Amino acid sequence: MVRHLYRFYLYFVLLAMLIFATIATAQFLQPLLALTPLGGDYASRPDSASLVQATVFAIVTWLITGLLGGLHYWLIRRDMQQDPEAANSAIRSFFLNMTELYVAPLAAGVLAFGVLSQLGHTPAYDVSYFAAIALASLGLFAFLEWERQRTRVTAGAALAFQRLHLYGVQLLLVIEFTFAWLSLGGRLMDAALSGGSVSGVAPCGGFTGCPSINLLSLTVSMLWLLLCWVGYGYFNRDDRPSLLRQILHFASFAYGVVFLLIGAATGFDLILKSILRVPISIADIVRPSNTPDFVSALTFGLLVMAVYYLWLRMSASERAGEPATTHSILAAILSALLAVWFWWGVGSTLLNMLESLLPAGNVPQAQDWAAGLASILTGLAYLPLAYILHRWSAREPATAAPAWRGFLFALLGGGILAGAIGGAVALYALITSALGSPLDNWVHVARIGLAAVISAAIVVAASLWLALREQLFKRSLSQLQPPSPVEQQPASPTLESILDDLLAHKITRDEAASRIRALSLQPENDAGKQSVPNSDLSDGSKASLLE
Repeated sequence: MVRHLYRFYLYFVLLAMLIFATIATAQFLQPLLALTPLGGDYASRPDSASLVQATVFAIVTWLITGLLGGLHYWLIRRDMQQDPEAANSAIRSFFLNMTELYVAPLAAGVLAFGVLSQLGHTPAYDVSYFAAIALASLGLFAFLEWERQRTRVTAGAALAFQRLHLYGVQLLLVIEFTFAWLSLGGRLMDAALSGGSVSGVAPCGGFTGCPSINLLSLTVSMLWLLLCWVGYGYFNRDDRPSLLRQILHFASFAYGVVFLLIGAATGFDLILKSILRVPISIADIVRPSNTPDFVSALTFGLLVMAVYYLWLRMSASERAGEPATTHSILAAILSALLAVWFWWGVGSTLLNMLESLLPAGNVPQAQDWAAGLASILTGLAYLPLAYILHRWSAREPATAAPAWRGFLFALLGGGILAGAIGGAVALYALITSALGSPLDNWVHVARIGLAAVISAAIVVAASLWLALREQLFKRSLSQLQPPSPVEQQPASPTLESILDDLLAHKITRDEAASRIRALSLQPENDAGKQSVPNSDLSDGSKASLLE
């Protein structure tokens, strides 16, 4: 315990000193970078007093960090020499990996959004502050990564912290990459519809002197984040398959599916609006302050899905039977998300029907019908995909049946939650109106809840019928029941069963030899079967059997 506290103290002080030196380095670089074109067109240039203050503060900080931090780093190195387990300790892994989990996305994001995307504008922005933070953070990340690569963790909490760092940073980077891709895609769509120049559909806060938009800087920013995201995937190439890796990769694949469906629904919505003769403007296509445009969302979703599919496939190829299981889980994820869009559209269409048929309702407009039908068309593919998953589970129950059951339980749980929430909303609106304290537009609110209840009832009824038909609940309960006393008593081993277990690789050669020796010394077993005499199994016969 004392050794762990000592180790905790060493890493805490070292990292605190490194962060202190990083802050001082950023403050030192900022006035220097402000003297360069990174200072922009209107930023005030630092005077000599500011330069002297920043320089003195940086030198003092570096000196203190070099003395105290260097001393603690030397103690860390000595601790690893004295105790071989120190290199694989959870404390070392926690401090190094959790610090990188914060620093890596910070450095990548600040450099992308604060510096690269702001270059080339007219008038030019002052990006010296963000450039200083990015450079200092990259320096800290480089040192931490160099120190982490000096040792290799193999198991336990240390490996868990390392995987949380690697896959957690990857997840944060793909989120940052989302904003860069959608921003660039929206600007490119705006430029394509405006004849080659960005029209400025997105407002700039009411200012009259809005800076121009540089598509090249946005492209470089996006490519930088793409490089960081894929680069972290390259770091993980030698990692063994793990549950955390699968969970985060499946979640990231689902993240890409969501954007794919958003893009498809937006595209269907535009098509239906044009069919219903609803006026469409450039802002409806570019969508600067609303959902992303359909081209950017579609391409981003396809890219993320393709990348994580390849990573999942490479990970699954290392174990027998894993590729089929991975494909079934991916199909279940895609089917579940498609079902969400489909039933959301069904609920929206039911609401429009209630508003149209019942009196005192808000008459739905053409764009309302278009939005509901667009969601139905987007998620309609879940019906054949779910059928394929069902047939797949029947043919290969060992690999696809768990994914099919998970899909059914997801539908059942989602329908129950939607029905409960919709019912609560409808009752709340009706009861408050009956008590003389109605909500604003309570009729519309009540009908929203009613539409949710009707659509959820259909989902629950269909999924429950399928679950009962395939005896999923009975199968789950039978698995939880303890075996009967007769089943708990193991059968007496025979020579044939031992050889079957050996050929099936359930036992080792030494275990088989031990069981055969024990079997040769037994008299007749309880079932009346004659045991193998000791004389019948000579040493040569035993060796030949085991070979």
